[in-house]
Amino acid sequence: MEEVLVKLVELAQSYPTIVATLSVIGALRIVMKPLFSLLHKAVDFTPSNKDNVILASFENNKVVKALLYFLDLFASVKLKK
Repeated sequence: MEEVLVKLVELAQSYPTIVATLSVIGALRIVMKPLFSLLHKAVDFTPSNKDNVILASFENNKVVKALLYFLDLFASVKLKK
């Protein structure tokens, strides 16, 4: 088991770009999914429909759609629609 850990550390030192990429993907998954879930729950909880319209217009924005598509494609961050 110790040899495996040593080999993993050596690989991480040899390829820091891969470690950085995997760290960013992990951080995005940890932050984005709960953030969007919380945002949706907060909007659904309020009695006003105005915030629902604002959130829907934000999510239907072409730039946001493209960003969410690339997050899903490259970082496997699937956000609630």
